[in-house]
Amino acid sequence: MNPKIILFDIDNTLLYTGGAGTLSMKRTFFDLFGIDDGFVGMDFSGLTDSAIFREAMTNNSIEGDFTDLFPRFKTAYRQHLPVLLPEFRTEGSGKIMPGVKELLDSIWQRPEFLLGLATGNIREGAALKLDFYSLSHYFRDGGFGDDAEERSEVVAIAIERLANLLNASSTDDGKSEVYVIGDTPRDVQAAKANDAIAVGVATGRYSEEELRADGADLTLPDLSCSEPLLRRLQTD
Repeated sequence: MNPKIILFDIDNTLLYTGGAGTLSMKRTFFDLFGIDDGFVGMDFSGLTDSAIFREAMTNNSIEGDFTDLFPRFKTAYRQHLPVLLPEFRTEGSGKIMPGVKELLDSIWQRPEFLLGLATGNIREGAALKLDFYSLSHYFRDGGFGDDAEERSEVVAIAIERLANLLNASSTDDGKSEVYVIGDTPRDVQAAKANDAIAVGVATGRYSEEELRADGADLTLPDLSCSEPLLRRLQTD
């Protein structure tokens, strides 16, 4: 039987940058277009970075080809983020979410589990955040916000990449069992769109009740309360 694939969101699920990511995006938008807050009024929750940038272009009537501008945005963003991550942690607002290290330590080297990412962050942004908080080594690969704009496509890409690491072997029903762990309804919906088990963690702006209402198969107040998840992983 294949290992179970467990895909984690990053922001507000694994860690909270304290606002370093958002401020990096704002400064990047200013660098490119001279607009002080190009994301005013936008809700980033569960969106991919590429979708956020496209929406900001539309909201600010930015002319130009998205496929030309987004690589420029990524280049500038990854210059700002490494500067701001330590500033926000020093201020005490950046942190690893409760229970994350303990959960990852308990499962990452077990052969029955394969850990990956399903995140709206661009790949390099994800790496910078995880490296800064010393979490990168837990994750083999994943889907990222520069792979696709739609969250469900990011999850699909993550599943494909992790399955390829298993040399495309399969369980009796033809595929590995997949869990998607995130803090927003978009994480839940993307999991369900890919026939994955959706685990909602109420460490962002959404409650357990809201995540269940959107279809989460299991909800947790935070990952320090992961016993129900571990029991399900071991019995499914």
